Amino acid sequence: IILMVVIGLGLVAVLTVGTQLDTPETWLRFGLWVIATLVYSMFWFALAVLVNLYGQSSATNGTILAGAWLILVVIVPTLISLVATTVYPVPSRMDLTVAAREAQTAAEKNMDQSLNAFYAEHLEYVPAGDQRAMDFMTLGQASANTIEKALSPLYAEFQVRRDQQQGLVQRFQYLSPAVMMQLALNEIAGTSGPRYEDFLQQAVAFRAEWNDYFAERFLRQDPLRPADYDSFPVFRYRPEAFSTVLLRLAPSLLGLLVLLLGVALVPFLGIRRYQVAAR
Repeated sequence: IILMVVIGLGLVAVLTVGTQLDTPETWLRFGLWVIATLVYSMFWFALAVLVNLYGQSSATNGTILAGAWLILVVIVPTLISLVATTVYPVPSRMDLTVAAREAQTAAEKNMDQSLNAFYAEHLEYVPAGDQRAMDFMTLGQASANTIEKALSPLYAEFQVRRDQQQGLVQRFQYLSPAVMMQLALNEIAGTSGPRYEDFLQQAVAFRAEWNDYFAERFLRQDPLRPADYDSFPVFRYRPEAFSTVLLRLAPSLLGLLVLLLGVALVPFLGIRRYQVAAR
């Protein structure tokens, strides 16, 4: 019954969200979702059987199961998240905003220095002789270059801290089936942290390509024409190999399976001694 419910709800979701049904990866992910959901559901079913083996009253069993759910689904994940954010705090967005404003102000006050730094990295735009470029586009590119350099350390620190947080959660996920299930579902759905980082890196690379394309045209004073629209850079996301997704998914899915087997082993061994208590 549980399997039928899981597959039925999953098929309804797949058919209604408008995903690509003609790709094998879609159905592979659907199969993984069914497996993860079934294993997670069977864990709670096995836990309920285990609690009922001891012949306590329904009220006692209900209290024990509710307490187990509260600990494993609410308290432990909250503690893991709290530890991760406390041990590896990320820079605040306010610090990033303040740093951006300070960098912009410094770039405007030291325009000559910003322009020199820009020319040092882009020798192809250095004017001939002693003539200095003072047009808006060149100064704007120099200012943007200075601001980006000033913010790079903050972005790098933010990235390192976030990776450390995710690593800590990965290590402590085995303390809670809810955390393992969440990480597994994130990987299956394509919303995990590593996949986001892969997308972000490609987006940042495209941003640089996009900026370089137009900056070169502007700095050379080459006007855009309608015929140039087709030659604009186009972002095309290159998905990760499915084997990479499976490698990241395996620890969470195997952890759920081991937990299920461990909880189900006791009821299986003690089912012969189980007696229905008369109340």
